[in-house]
Parts: sequence; C-alpha cells; structure tokens
Amino acid sequence: MSAFPLAQVAFVANKWLVEQFPVLDALVQTEKTTIKLMEGLLVMQSPWEMLASLLVMAIVPALGEELVFRGIGQRKLIEITGKPALGILLTALIFSITHFEIQRFLAIMLLGGVLGLLFHWTKNLWIPIAAHFINNGVQVIITWQNQGKLKELKEGNIEDLPIAIVLASAVLFTASGYLLWKEKQD
Repeated sequence: MSAFPLAQVAFVANKWLVEQFPVLDALVQTEKTTIKLMEGLLVMQSPWEMLASLLVMAIVPALGEELVFRGIGQRKLIEITGKPALGILLTALIFSITHFEIQRFLAIMLLGGVLGLLFHWTKNLWIPIAAHFINNGVQVIITWQNQGKLKELKEGNIEDLPIAIVLASAVLFTASGYLLWKEKQD
C-alpha cells in the first residue's frame, strides 16, 4: 500500500507526458472507450454488486495476473537473463503493456515492479497476490463508498493527495524495500 501514492504521482506525470505527444491521441481515445466499459463494473448500488465487482476486479486479477506474470513470466525471465533485476523490470514492463492503459503505464509498471520485488524477496507467490488484491480491492471499496463522485475519482487528481502522504509513502516504501533487501542479504 505504501507504493499507491507513488503510483498516483506516476499516473499524473505519465498523463501529462502522454498529452505532450499528439501522436498518442488514438491510444488515449481507445483507452477512454475501455474505461467507459469498466465504469459499468464500478456502478455498485448494493453490497452484492460491490462483492461482484470485488471478485471481477480484485480477486480474479490478483490470482490470474500474479500466477502468469510473477509465477511464470518473472521466473522464466530471471532464468533467461540470469539477472533478477532485469527479469523483474522486464516482467513489470510486460505487465504494464498488457494492461493497455497508456495514461497509467508508469503507475502500472511501478506497481508491477513492486509486486515482482515482493515475489523475488519472499519467494512466496501469495505475498504479491495479497498485495495485488489489496491494491485493487481498496480501489473497488473506495469507489463503492463514493458512488456520487465517480467522475472525480476517475480523474485521479494529484491535488487530492497531500504532499505529506506522498512523502510518507516514499519513505515507507523505501524503508520497506530496504528492510526486505537487508533481510535477504542476511
């Protein structure tokens, strides 16, 4: 969860960067069409609809994507390259590409990298599955609790994120990574 505010910063930076290149407008329009389809899953008027969205948008992706990307892909790429950092980076890149979200490319890649590091450091696929579920699940629950504000939530404005939270996130994220790395070294 400590990476989420950093991912929001990456999202805003990525969105700005994409806007600087008009050649990417066709991809942005395609993404907007996909987002409209996804918004149908975000309209939740009962706890049962929220649970269905949680299943479709949090549980299934956490299990499926982690099995494919970390469980198979990352292991194979580390084996092929012989370099864990390169294997994790390539897996995160592929993970982000396959989400087909140009405006969220860097944020998804960052989160993919975090999930990859969690798997590499812990050697336990359930850890990134749990982290992926928490990341997606929290977003579903926040959306459910804020049904009247879907447009604002969709925009993901960085102004809504206090700088203190971003800085605390960066410190917590770095400290967590360092502690996991240090434990791995011992």
